[in-house]
Amino acid sequence: MKKMSHELRYALFLGCAVPKFAPNLELSVRKVLESFGVKLELLNGAGCCGFPIDLSTNDHKTVYSISARNLALAEEKDLDLLTICNGCYETLKRTEIALKTRPRLREEINKVLEKIGKEYKGKSGVKHILEVLWEDVGVEKIRSQVINPLKGLKIATHYGCHLISHADDVDKLPSASRITGYLDEIVSALGGEVVEYSGKKLCCGNPLIIMNLKGSLEIAFKKLKSVSEAKADCLVTACSTCYYQFDQGQLLLRRIMKGKEKMNPIPILYITELIGLSRGFSEKDLGLTLHRISLKAVLGKISSGGAAHV
Repeated sequence: MKKMSHELRYALFLGCAVPKFAPNLELSVRKVLESFGVKLELLNGAGCCGFPIDLSTNDHKTVYSISARNLALAEEKDLDLLTICNGCYETLKRTEIALKTRPRLREEINKVLEKIGKEYKGKSGVKHILEVLWEDVGVEKIRSQVINPLKGLKIATHYGCHLISHADDVDKLPSASRITGYLDEIVSALGGEVVEYSGKKLCCGNPLIIMNLKGSLEIAFKKLKSVSEAKADCLVTACSTCYYQFDQGQLLLRRIMKGKEKMNPIPILYITELIGLSRGFSEKDLGLTLHRISLKAVLGKISSGGAAHV
C-alpha cells in the first residue's frame, strides 16, 4: 500500500464480472472510499483472478501465474490490490502468501511471467474491501459521518464462504478470522439493526452456476428464505459475486420455482451502497437504478428515519 502524506492508495481490482454485470458497484466503491480519503487507481490491463480455473481444475501453477500477473501490475504502481469480490480475494491472497513464503515457487512462476515481461517480487499484497473500511477508514470515522442513520432498518449480513470459511488456509495471519464480524460492526455503526438468521454462513450458490444453474439458485433460495423468515428489510454483502447472485438470482428463481414456494423480494445491497445511503449520497451517485430487485421500501425507510417491519 502506497502512503504519501498519510494518503491511502490502492489499485482497484474489479475482476471479470463487475464491469459486465454490476458496474454500479464500482460507482459506490469509488464514491464512498474517495469520500473517506482513500485514493483508487484502476488496474489497467488486469485480467481474471484465476478463481474459475482454481474451481474447475487442479492446475495450481496456472492459477498462481494468472494471479501473480495481476499482483505484478499492482507492484509496478507500488500499490496493494483492493478486491471487492470474495473469490478474487481468496485466490489472489492464496497466491500472495504462497509466493511470499515459497521462494522457489515464486521463481518458477516468475519464469512464466518473464515471457510477458512481468515479475512479482512479493512487495504488493491484497486487501478485501472490508479490511480497508474497518482497518484503514475505521468504524468510528464511518459512524461520525453518518447523515441518515439507518434506525429501524433490519439488516441481514452475508459474508460469503470464500471470505470466512478458510481461516487457516487463505491467510496464515489469518485475515479470514479477523474479518469475521467487520460487516456486522459497520452496519451497526450506520445505525442499522443486524438481524441474525439460521443460514448466515450458507454459500450464495454461485460457484455451482456454470455446472448446475437450478442447483445454484436453489442454494440461493434457501439462504434468501432464511433471511425472509428473520423479517429482515434487506440483505447486505461485501462480495460482488454474492450481490449479483442474490439480486439477479431472485428474478431467475421466479421462473424456475413457478410459484411453488412464494417469497417476497428481498432488496440486496453492497456494503458501500449502504454506507453511501447513510452518508446522504443520491441514488444516481451510487448507481442504485441498476438493481434488479427494487430498493423502494428500503429507501423509503431510510428517508423517513426508520419504521417498524411489516
